[in-house]
Amino acid sequence: VLIGLLPIYTYFLLFELERIHRFVAKYLPRADRERLVRIGSQIGEVLSTFFRGRLLVAAAKGTFLALGLWVAGIDFALLLGFGGGAISLIPFVGVLVGFVLSMLVGFLEYSLVEAAVRVGIVFLTAEFLENYFLIPRIIGDKLGLHTVVVIFALMAGGAAMGMFGLLIALPLAATLVILAREFLLPMLEKFAEEEAR
Repeated sequence: VLIGLLPIYTYFLLFELERIHRFVAKYLPRADRERLVRIGSQIGEVLSTFFRGRLLVAAAKGTFLALGLWVAGIDFALLLGFGGGAISLIPFVGVLVGFVLSMLVGFLEYSLVEAAVRVGIVFLTAEFLENYFLIPRIIGDKLGLHTVVVIFALMAGGAAMGMFGLLIALPLAATLVILAREFLLPMLEKFAEEEAR
């Protein structure tokens, strides 16, 4: 059902989003309209940057998996690697599916233990690179988040809401940073100035 709805959502977001923005902006308070529209635009930019970065991470991971499986001597390394990179967009499930498929192909040529070692090393290295290098460097930098914040947000999101939490952790963290910068920090500065008097 979700795959069937994807083209509808894509069309809706691509061609109707500007009209939705205009409609919502018309009903915002006149005094704060410009500021709220600017904040909404920043949040929209963060979300689009996140999804572009996520696709770039998936492509980089797929390239690494393809090369790693080829070096490990697994047949159909290109297909398995790029397929594994593409489905890694789905946390946990994507990695598991890619690993199992690569294991099955490796088992046709090697013993079970040897196939598990060859494929396991490639996938463990790919996971390490994705979580501790690619995501913090590619997505974290573009979202303006420090590496420690990225890792903490992913851990907190995964612990709180599982797979869904991992998907929304970084855009939510970046959105909270924008909201804090626009609303909380000015209030704290104003409070500090009043206290100083």
